[in-house]
Amino acid sequence: MESELHPFTHISVKNAMVEFLQLIRTSQISKNESEKFLSFVKSILPFPDQMPKNMNTLLKGLNTADYFNRRTICILCEKELQKNQNLCSQYIHALLSNIVSRHSSDIEEYKKFILNPDSQTPYDIPLGKAYQRLLRQYSNENLLTILLHVDGISVVKSTNLKLWICAASLIELPPSLRTRRSNMFLVSIEAQLTNRNVYGHLGTSILDEVVDVSLPRALIIDYAHVSLLRHFRDVIKTVASSLAPAVREKIDVSLRAQRFPYFFHRKMRGVADFSFIKAVELKNLLLYGFIPHFMNHLTIDQLCYISLLTIGVRHFHSDNVFTPIISTTANELLCKYYADHHIYFLHHANFVLHLHQHFQDVYEYHGPLSSINTFSQEDFIGYIKKNKNGTTSFENLFAYYYNIDVLLKKFKETNLIRVVDGPLDVCLVRQENPLFHELSNYHQKSCDRNNYCQCIKTFRRCLIFKKMYHSLQYVKRKNTTSYFVKYLFRPGNFEFGSIKVFFQHQQQTYALIQHFQVINAFSDYLKDSRYYGLLKQAIDNFYFVLKKTNITRIVLVEKIQTHMIVFQNIPEKAFILATPISAITEHD
Repeated sequence: MESELHPFTHISVKNAMVEFLQLIRTSQISKNESEKFLSFVKSILPFPDQMPKNMNTLLKGLNTADYFNRRTICILCEKELQKNQNLCSQYIHALLSNIVSRHSSDIEEYKKFILNPDSQTPYDIPLGKAYQRLLRQYSNENLLTILLHVDGISVVKSTNLKLWICAASLIELPPSLRTRRSNMFLVSIEAQLTNRNVYGHLGTSILDEVVDVSLPRALIIDYAHVSLLRHFRDVIKTVASSLAPAVREKIDVSLRAQRFPYFFHRKMRGVADFSFIKAVELKNLLLYGFIPHFMNHLTIDQLCYISLLTIGVRHFHSDNVFTPIISTTANELLCKYYADHHIYFLHHANFVLHLHQHFQDVYEYHGPLSSINTFSQEDFIGYIKKNKNGTTSFENLFAYYYNIDVLLKKFKETNLIRVVDGPLDVCLVRQENPLFHELSNYHQKSCDRNNYCQCIKTFRRCLIFKKMYHSLQYVKRKNTTSYFVKYLFRPGNFEFGSIKVFFQHQQQTYALIQHFQVINAFSDYLKDSRYYGLLKQAIDNFYFVLKKTNITRIVLVEKIQTHMIVFQNIPEKAFILATPISAITEHD
């Protein structure tokens, strides 16, 4: 090592290498840049020379000690990977085992509903034709079925770098658990330097040998992109552009002021600002807000025509008990919408519009649109995308933080406290409160004991079938409408009202409800439309014209069915318009 660097100098090879190392450490440059500097120095030296060709040779020449032993270990199964191995063969199995071990009791309980559904079981993927066929095909096996999602997202705004993610969720989990980020797992992740347009796949897909449901039956239409971000967004922009600016501004004000139950994390955005609108905001507008907020500004035929799309999609989206008439009615509405599209719009008759003709098959084979985890997948992709900083090695950083989060979730969810159904948040109703007299009258009529305070216990909130309901006494609800409900008063007779307070009496929980009376059918406002006959029964199942009464009802909380959204846009100012929530389990 004391030999000279080249024949025309007295600098030794050892001194040259040491000085070079000191230079690169002082400069704080990366390993790649060090290699480039070393290559440049060697290229300008006279030939022959003794300068090492690369950094590894240089470090070995100086007898550098390696104080670290690098190994790649899967944090899930703790298996050491070989040097040329990039993927753990037990990766998917470990992730799936992690989820199953955390929710084994939930899976077993939900499978009982799947195998023995009753007339009240909400419609979900396992009750569709595709899953039921798998049950018959593998009748002697304990099935675990995964639903695959593939989507892409831009990594940085300044380039075309695209991140493609394939994720999966477990169908045997109940919908409320299936949509959680911690219960979705990553199957693969790949970065694409340029976002290329793919116009289809020619030939037989490799998935045909993987999936148990044959193609194309195994494919599920993503209604978030097809119906919301593509078709309905264009329809709203066209409708809004046809209105006067003053009318658009009035609609925008009413849309932004619209109140929803507490679990709506995004509400509705004005039609004037569609640049960065989210699919969830469009969903709330399509399923709930369009008809009430636009009914006073469009012609009857225009309103009813777009209502064909709204009510049709809403039928397919709802998780109500499956009946063939729901599927048939919704398909008739969407077919009529497709057939008359050229009358109202000129440039929207494209492929995404045609896909709505296949929603009936998706609904019957794979369950309602609310169960396919579209919005959970978008949330999952966004969460993975955030795991980056100034580095250019995105793939390593994404995987690094994802692995850590999976491990943390494993410990976090084991410590969760399960909340059981029942009343919450005890409150005191004072004697000067009008509620006290109503509850006292009930107590005198239904109880032999004279001690009201020992018999009646009042609450602000109540968890009913794993859904949280508020009363008017719950001031922390702010502007939400989680107190307005649809309930069963008599067999087959649904009514509506606002919950004043919850109370317990003789180990039963009741709700004191201010009754709202149905005044007339909503379809009465649409009698002059050419679509009245087709829409009448369907739209009257979703929208109700109500008027407040002085009647109060005492109802068992088990009779409460669902939350309602209330609108103030009826021509008669004394009335309100209400519509039930389509599906509470869908990720918002």
